[in-house]
Amino acid sequence: EIEIAHQLALTPQSRSIAPYNLGNVLQAVDLFHNTFFIVIYDPEEDTFIAYYSRNHKWVASVAKLINSFKILANSLRLMFPERFKSEKEFAIAISSGDYPAVSMIECIRHDKLPCVSEELNVAP
Repeated sequence: EIEIAHQLALTPQSRSIAPYNLGNVLQAVDLFHNTFFIVIYDPEEDTFIAYYSRNHKWVASVAKLINSFKILANSLRLMFPERFKSEKEFAIAISSGDYPAVSMIECIRHDKLPCVSEELNVAP
């Protein structure tokens, strides 16, 4: 089972993040037009893998996301060396860019809340 990201607190003062699972992470894919990865740590290969949806446009800002992914993977290894020598998988959603690539931007701009279905239980 893939570990939920909230178990890795960056500092003792960090706010806790509500638990989520891979299904919650996958639900977040449709909230973005582009520049969104799902990052999974594969313990068997001891590697981080970034998944990009085929339904998303490949835009110039994806280069920034690739750099962010590399920094994230290196940072996680440096900050939590014992965690990433274990046999537990890990998944997290990341996005990057100068402008929001969320699909509900018009809803947010015009304050038509809620912008996301209450049935959707995405990762925080």
